[in-house]
Amino acid sequence: MVFSRIRAVTTHASILSGCRRSPSFLISPTMRRPVFRESSHRNGFKIGFVRFFSELTALHDDTDASMDHKRPSCSEYDFSSRVLARKSDGGLRQRRPIKSLLILGDGDLSFGSLVTRLSNERSGTFSPDTDITVTVLEERDRHSKIYGRSRLNERTIVDGGGRTQYGVDATRLSEFVVGRYDRVQFNFPHWQGKNNNRRNRQLIADMLKSAMEVLTEPVVDSVTASSSPDDVSYIVPPGEIHVALVEHQGGVTSRSDQEWKMSWMVPVHAAAAGLLQVGLEPFQVSYSRASYRGVDKPFHVKEMPQLHIFAKSDGVLECPKSLQLCCRFELHISLPPQKDENCWNDTKTKRRQLSRDEILDAYIIRSHVQPLMPRGMEADVSFAGVFTRGQVDCDGLSSAAHLIVLRGVRRPVVREECDALRAKIEEAMLEICSLRGDKTGRMVSKPIPYDLLRRKWEADENNGVDARSWGSR
Repeated sequence: MVFSRIRAVTTHASILSGCRRSPSFLISPTMRRPVFRESSHRNGFKIGFVRFFSELTALHDDTDASMDHKRPSCSEYDFSSRVLARKSDGGLRQRRPIKSLLILGDGDLSFGSLVTRLSNERSGTFSPDTDITVTVLEERDRHSKIYGRSRLNERTIVDGGGRTQYGVDATRLSEFVVGRYDRVQFNFPHWQGKNNNRRNRQLIADMLKSAMEVLTEPVVDSVTASSSPDDVSYIVPPGEIHVALVEHQGGVTSRSDQEWKMSWMVPVHAAAAGLLQVGLEPFQVSYSRASYRGVDKPFHVKEMPQLHIFAKSDGVLECPKSLQLCCRFELHISLPPQKDENCWNDTKTKRRQLSRDEILDAYIIRSHVQPLMPRGMEADVSFAGVFTRGQVDCDGLSSAAHLIVLRGVRRPVVREECDALRAKIEEAMLEICSLRGDKTGRMVSKPIPYDLLRRKWEADENNGVDARSWGSR
């Protein structure tokens, strides 16, 4: 393929002197009129004229002018499982090369073409018998009309031992693909239209639910099956879903409420599908991105892309703390008078009620809350302050507020499930203390990234919550 490289050489001529600010203009053959702009050059008025010339360069047919010509290394595209698996000979746990890969929505098939070439090199993290399937939404004839390199990339994939499949809807994979895959990958998903968060969120949600149905089921080492989650080993690790997105598009690294609300909230949709985010990595784009709103036009990645990695929650996989989701609510416990605590002893159940000092201690409150958590959930408790309404007496007009944060370590965080936990916690606490009636029964907050919640409280100097103590409680 031949392309022309345009170089511009600008010669400046000083016409007038002594003018500190004067207009200048640049003449281009693509412009019908000169474009004027202000100049602060001390030589004053400048006229710039541009001489254009073309340099013809012959390139190989497989080279695309719209892509980065840097040859990707195997480390840039790691095709091994992110979940450690034990070797068949009983050796140490390590990453296992994937044996099957399903690529969704691959534009002009350029990523699948690149992956197939890397696979044929039989090096790096590829398995010698990696099965690669590349899919697109368009039918074959329409795809070849839209993308100029469609047939060339298809031939590269097929000659390399892979398969191409047309007319595949990524939100209904079970209707189009057969078998299970170690990895399902979708790079830069986007609905075919202008940016619309609602439609893109729905696309992500439907795709994650669909992809989970075709993932490889894990095989746990029977020797470690009854061990604690930290000691369980996989012979075959669970299948993974990899989604490449522009930085902050996924939402898990949001630094403010505004960023989170403008993101696609991918972790929330993954949790609703029963998935756990197990990784977040930089994603090197070294292939043609010729699929801008369904046409053969490259789209630009302005910020560093990120690869979001999800796996089906099984009670063993752990989500890193920086990627965890959480819901929160406030627990308002009525305080007994400082002088007389006997009025808070429960004469019916004969169960001792919490003292004033115990109610004010977040560590003691957590000791009663954490045992109520299901496996894979953690509860963080922070003392928020004392709120007083009128006269302080045994009617509980003064209360201690604790912030309860429910976060998922080995379990997806879903708002409805967290709200059921909130009701369970309030019911259990009523047996050992009195709660403010107007503060109970309120639904928990919507799920947000745990790191975002920490940053929010740390940035607020007047909230009265010691967010630094969350990690140790």
